Amino acid sequence: MGISEHLVRALFGGQMAGGVGLLLTLIGAVVTARSVRIDRVTSGKLAAARFSSDDDAENAELPLAVSLRRQADSASIGLWFIAAGTVLQMVALIQSLFPAP
Repeated sequence: MGISEHLVRALFGGQMAGGVGLLLTLIGAVVTARSVRIDRVTSGKLAAARFSSDDDAENAELPLAVSLRRQADSASIGLWFIAAGTVLQMVALIQSLFPAP
């Protein structure tokens, strides 16, 4: 088997899928970790008591509601990256356990 064949197998075989899977898992973990961090000043501003309205649409624009939606969206994206990375790592494992003839 020549060098080019080894390169093709490495790039398109389980090793590449495992590497991409690890990269996606890392990206997902970083995105999720960053989305749940909040600094002291921002937390104080969000926690300050405010008078709310009977209008749900108006309440949805309050700083705490906006911040919660932003954090939830970012965390969701991060978790999807983690899920995709995990799937690719599973593909790499399955390919290494059951190699092509």
